[in-house]
Amino acid sequence: MDTDDEFRQYILVADALLEQASREQLVEALKLLSLNLGYLVQRYGDVPQDLLLRMTQAETLTEETRELVITSMRHLLGLLGSVMALGDEDETRH
Repeated sequence: MDTDDEFRQYILVADALLEQASREQLVEALKLLSLNLGYLVQRYGDVPQDLLLRMTQAETLTEETRELVITSMRHLLGLLGSVMALGDEDETRH
């Protein structure tokens, strides 16, 4: 699959899942993503938030940025899909 096609597909699927997810599922996914980020920060250091913010505001994406977004979308989709498959239970799973 072409990188641009893959990029578009991940964005479309992520948008669809985010619209379908309940508030509780989104909260659970955010908590899990926060744990992932904390894990990476502890092992590799702080994430350059100013650089990431500039990436999101760029008019065009570099190949490196595009690959970062694709990797991020894969992770988000997998995590959100897992949370949604568990349903809306009141108990916290982590």
